[in-house]
Amino acid sequence: MLSQYKLRRLAARAVRVAEAHSSQPSIAMVKDIIVLSAQEFINSYETTAILQKNSLNEYKQGREAMERFKSIMTELVPALKMYIPSLTVNIDSIGVPDDMFESVSALIDMVSEVESKPEMVTTSIIPALESALTTAEKEWREAESSRVAIQESQRLLREKADNFYYHLKLFRRTLASAIGRNHYDYRKIKDTSANISDADDPAEPTPDTPTA
Repeated sequence: MLSQYKLRRLAARAVRVAEAHSSQPSIAMVKDIIVLSAQEFINSYETTAILQKNSLNEYKQGREAMERFKSIMTELVPALKMYIPSLTVNIDSIGVPDDMFESVSALIDMVSEVESKPEMVTTSIIPALESALTTAEKEWREAESSRVAIQESQRLLREKADNFYYHLKLFRRTLASAIGRNHYDYRKIKDTSANISDADDPAEPTPDTPTA
């Protein structure tokens, strides 16, 4: 099958061609289904492109939040060890975000249970750890949620692309019978024509091709 970018071009053209020749009885019979399948694919394509762009931003923010979090931990954990020598956590050895969140949460609980600790630990270091943990986990969860959303959108896009392409092939057969294979409107919705720009292509810049 064609790339989704090229299929996006043919979808817009198919809508225009179906509407232009709807006075033909055979075209009128298939117009609604080709227009619907084309529009559903176009909508899914554009939605996925937007989600993909947002997902990249969310993931970038999530990674940056994790780097800041790790930097804060690198500063605060040694301070805790200085006040509470029994601590054995090693932040540098933790690479998976969920493991780091779990370890820091356990560290906070552990420190909170220590009875004799300097006031600075209670009033400054622990609140800083809790704040850093909350912020980093929020940013990372948003990045993960965005990743799941784009995967679902890409799955739906593939379905809409397959559905449109199936109906496009049927529409081309009907169109060929109605107006002939040499008609410009038939030739413009052939697969080979998707490489060439056409007046019916979207006037606005096409969104980045979604990765699906």
